[in-house]
Amino acid sequence: MLIGNFDDDNEFMSHPLAVKRAIEFLQAHDFKEMDEGRYDIDGDLIYAKLERYMTAECPPNFPEAHRRYIDVQYIVEGEEFLGWCPLNPDLKVHTPYDPEKDIELFEGLMPESHFPLTQGSFVILSPKDVHKTHIAIDNKPCKVTKVVVKVATELLK
Repeated sequence: MLIGNFDDDNEFMSHPLAVKRAIEFLQAHDFKEMDEGRYDIDGDLIYAKLERYMTAECPPNFPEAHRRYIDVQYIVEGEEFLGWCPLNPDLKVHTPYDPEKDIELFEGLMPESHFPLTQGSFVILSPKDVHKTHIAIDNKPCKVTKVVVKVATELLK
């Protein structure tokens, strides 16, 4: 997992080309004016999903992990806690891995860590990063506009 913002362009020079393409896409668009939905960058290899939602004190979603894609999650507006833990054998599976949707759901995070993501920040999550989103900071629900760029792990090899 890597958390950052776009203030220092040199910070991204060491990332693989596919991740740089994702970051360039995020920097090049005004997502406040765009509709929710999918935006192809390189077909199914790199694509973005724009979503808007309210955070919650105890959101009903489960922690998740992916195998075929990394996530580059960017907060356009609002703020949320990102729940996180490393993929490990102590995690209890809620829903087994679905290769069609590239998602595995877990009962909870163990050990559990939370990181604040605020407007303008992003996080890069690998397949070893179990994560939960939509969590309100200070138990105060907030409107969030977020873009998640999915980057196929095959591009990182």
